[in-house]
Amino acid sequence: MRLREFLCCLGAAIISALLTTGTATAQSTADDDRIPRFAAGIKIKENGDLLVTEEIDFLVSPGSRKRGIFRDFPTTYRDSFGLIKRVGFEVLKVSRNGRPEPYVLEPFAAGTRVRIGREALFLHEGVHRYRLVYRTDRQLLFQEDADELYWNVTGNDWAHTIERAEALVRLPAGAEPIGITAYTGYEGSQQRDFTQDTAADGSIRFATTEPLHPGYGLTIAVSWPKGYVTPAKRPDDLGLVVADNFRLLAGLAGLLITFGYFHWQWMRVGRDPDKGVIVPLFDAPEGLSPAATGFIWNLSRDQDTNAAQAFTVALTSLAIKGLLTIEERDDKSFVLTAKSAPSGKLPPGEATVMQKLFPDGTGRLVVEQEPSAVITTAVSALQWVLQREYDDVYFRNNRRFWMLGAVLGLVSVAVSMTASFGAIVTAFAIVFAVLLAYSLFIPAMLLQEKVTRGFFLALKDRHPKKIIIFLLSMPFAGIGNLPLLGGLYLVFDQFGPATFALCCAFFLLVLVYWYLLKAPTRLGRRVVEQIEGYRLYLSVAEGERLNLLTGEPEMTLDVFEHHLPYAMALDVERRWTSRFTASAGAAVLSQAEQPRRWHHTHRSYRGVGNLTSSLSSGLTSTLSSASTPPRSSLSSGFSSSGSSGGGGGGGGGGSW
Repeated sequence: MRLREFLCCLGAAIISALLTTGTATAQSTADDDRIPRFAAGIKIKENGDLLVTEEIDFLVSPGSRKRGIFRDFPTTYRDSFGLIKRVGFEVLKVSRNGRPEPYVLEPFAAGTRVRIGREALFLHEGVHRYRLVYRTDRQLLFQEDADELYWNVTGNDWAHTIERAEALVRLPAGAEPIGITAYTGYEGSQQRDFTQDTAADGSIRFATTEPLHPGYGLTIAVSWPKGYVTPAKRPDDLGLVVADNFRLLAGLAGLLITFGYFHWQWMRVGRDPDKGVIVPLFDAPEGLSPAATGFIWNLSRDQDTNAAQAFTVALTSLAIKGLLTIEERDDKSFVLTAKSAPSGKLPPGEATVMQKLFPDGTGRLVVEQEPSAVITTAVSALQWVLQREYDDVYFRNNRRFWMLGAVLGLVSVAVSMTASFGAIVTAFAIVFAVLLAYSLFIPAMLLQEKVTRGFFLALKDRHPKKIIIFLLSMPFAGIGNLPLLGGLYLVFDQFGPATFALCCAFFLLVLVYWYLLKAPTRLGRRVVEQIEGYRLYLSVAEGERLNLLTGEPEMTLDVFEHHLPYAMALDVERRWTSRFTASAGAAVLSQAEQPRRWHHTHRSYRGVGNLTSSLSSGLTSTLSSASTPPRSSLSSGFSSSGSSGGGGGGGGGGSW
């Protein structure tokens, strides 16, 4: 975008914002509608039902175009365990200024909205008295020594100021109050800006002494002795609990089915073949190149293959076969020279490397610590060939079976979430969670897993440098899981402990079976056992050699070079070099002090230890830099917890 276009867009945005702000201010000034009086009469029936009559005086200010009001009434509540409780709500009568008024019932987040008025009729200015009569049940609290009404009279979600709120509570016949209190203000507030008196008939009247601004409300609490109310069913009746939490129980059942599905698939396709006895072998499995051997070994340990390391292994193998030479320069660059085209058939990976680097079979290539398109293409091609040739043959990740189980579990969690919120809200939450999981949670989880697995593998291999690196990486890898913890906290806060527990169980299931469903094939298990036995031969210390190895070939320079790329691929090149130095004869060691025909260096040559370091560290590091693509530039009640907003009733309202 040009500068002029940018400035024009910026100016248009500023003007639009100013106009919008001005319009909103004008509307706010014109819309001075309010509620001079909100009066509620609550009659407590002997069966526990409440008969509520609300009189709402709505003042329409001059210039305000309103058709009527709406009243929101919550019908779904959640206890401290996250279990759902649903109360009844039945509208009996609606009137305006003494005459019946049309209304419609609409669902809203956790209850019902009563929208009062006509679409085509606007209210004239002045006060309109709305009268709403409804019945509700399951609102009373049955304590050990008393029964209680804890009732949010007005609700805390009104869009208009309520200048005065009143409530008249009529107890069951013969009952006298033993506890009376009220709260005003915002939700959670314990202000007491109210007056209260008790009439001779035992009815209790409450009235606020301060206006209730938007977000404020009046909540009352009245208790009386037991024995005056006998509900048809106890609040803790098992049938009611099951009916209220059917979706939550369905979600739990779905999660159990998900577990059964995962376990069945694990038994069917995910169980590893029985492991055989590992015996030392003196050569790699037949037909496997060094790069392929390392690739399969890393797959068996659920580790990614270092692309630059695999490429170094392939180059070293080609050089030892006499197909190219590797020259190390003082500036840490390397020169690869193809001496002749291959006379025989090469393994797939090595053939790809030669074809990508030297299409004509000969030539010279300088590898520097700068991005190189040729090196990047060759490294990627080698990785692709290794995956194509060996991945599915030796291992099964069974991702399609895992994905089906993950979807089944996700549906189960979604069903349980709809117990607290509507389907639309839940669908939005699920879609958002899935997108966030694929973009952040799953990559963070995989990174954490790889770091943790790498740490334990380094411990097993007794590799001090890697142990320190992985140990220091753990806290940084764990940072990526913070959004996941935040998401779980939101689930706990918004949906309650029960749904939170289901979500945690879901995450645990999909995480555990992500790993359990991966398994080697029978061929893969046999080949991995052979590689492990071969690796044992390459890495065994000299002091243990006589106890573990019998019939090993004599250590010569040719034997050392033959096994060197395999040792590099299996990450035991230093141990193999130490083995050679400790077990080779004096004549062989003297020969090893001379530079090799396939490797040249401008530095002083200090034997095979220097050769191994040059290849495994120097060449790998240079190739890693050369195969990295250049980055693009940056672009633009009565308890201490009683408060306003608590108890039954509540909701709010507004005008339309």
